[in-house]
Amino acid sequence: MQQNIPRGILCIVLSTLVLTAQDGMTKWLVESHHAGVLMFWRGLLALPVAALFHVLVGQKLSRLRSQRPVFTAYRSTMAGACSMLVVLSFSYMPLADALAVIFVSPLIITALSAAFLKEPVGWHRWGAVVVGFGGVLLITEPGQAPLTWIIAIPLGAALAGALRDIGSRQLAGVDPPTTTLFWAMAASSAAGAVTLPFWGLTWPSPAEWALLCVTAVMIAIAMWLIVLAFQMASGAAIAPYRYLSLVWAGLIGYFVWGDIPSETKLVGAGIVAASGLYIWWRETRAIRARGESA
Repeated sequence: MQQNIPRGILCIVLSTLVLTAQDGMTKWLVESHHAGVLMFWRGLLALPVAALFHVLVGQKLSRLRSQRPVFTAYRSTMAGACSMLVVLSFSYMPLADALAVIFVSPLIITALSAAFLKEPVGWHRWGAVVVGFGGVLLITEPGQAPLTWIIAIPLGAALAGALRDIGSRQLAGVDPPTTTLFWAMAASSAAGAVTLPFWGLTWPSPAEWALLCVTAVMIAIAMWLIVLAFQMASGAAIAPYRYLSLVWAGLIGYFVWGDIPSETKLVGAGIVAASGLYIWWRETRAIRARGESA
């Protein structure tokens, strides 16, 4: 797929909005069902949605077979592991705290982009990502409680998410994004199924089924947007925009539950936005410079 950094940024911004709303629903569901059963049902429900996306964008069902099955299996495994650990972290930690730790993933992506994809990452982008992470810390206002083993769950999610997104980048131009999405949903359901013999299978209520269906559609849309984003732009270019999930969380909290963000959170949101806009400005300027010199 041809590089298009502005569109890649738009896809990642939209994905953060959809994912944040879906995370809130999942946080509510995990109070009644364990993470594995939610992954199992949600993945199964998302599979036909992913197949429908595949057909709607003009692909034949035969194209659901990956041209690089080993890479797709790796990427799907990382996607399933990330989703499982994200949902599991919601069982043990407040939503904002869990997301704050998970959002070290963009920093990991930047490092991996330089090391494995050989993408140039200058000090400007390194600095903007680090500053953006500082803004995330202000938004979440982390407490003073001592760290426990539980912190390993969202940290594992961050690492798996970074490896997943690097896999998306390496599959660019090989498979349609909807093929990658389909196998990610299959891996998510499989990851949940592995836990069922140990944690058991519970049956959602009618209202919970409806909510699960909504989350399945939302997770499919969000994952599709993420795959598109990483196929259109470098990981380092779009990584800071993933911090916007915490900004959306603040806005959703205000309009739905009446939560009013503190001044510290607002300052943090401003820092995150400024960091992302700075990287966007650097990238678009570089594109113009290359076009003028061509």
